[in-house]
Amino acid sequence: MATWSTSLPKCSYSVGYSGETVHNTIRTPFEAGYVGTRSRFVRSRRTFRAGWSALPSSHLSLFLAFVSTCMGAADTFTWTDYSTGGVGTAYTVRFQEDSVSWDLVDAQRFRVTFSLEEV
Repeated sequence: MATWSTSLPKCSYSVGYSGETVHNTIRTPFEAGYVGTRSRFVRSRRTFRAGWSALPSSHLSLFLAFVSTCMGAADTFTWTDYSTGGVGTAYTVRFQEDSVSWDLVDAQRFRVTFSLEEV
């Protein structure tokens, strides 16, 4: 399991930082009109969408090296969610997709977005 680089800045809240809890409920409709439900798994998991609005090119290189270390979405790592304030909450996550995206904002800064899922 890899460890999130401490050299990278905290994720920016200006790039649409968001999260959600995914509940894995199975719904079964019956002929009598009622619906039966049950949990598919014993716990729900969280997903996070995060990134940076103006990440310097040197940090982009570090981030892309980290993505490569994780083999895209194959390996898990510890990531801290600072949206809760204070020291943040640590989660074991992996990239939700094998790719991340970035756009050039100005000469040396990039807008970077990625999605994570709790494991």
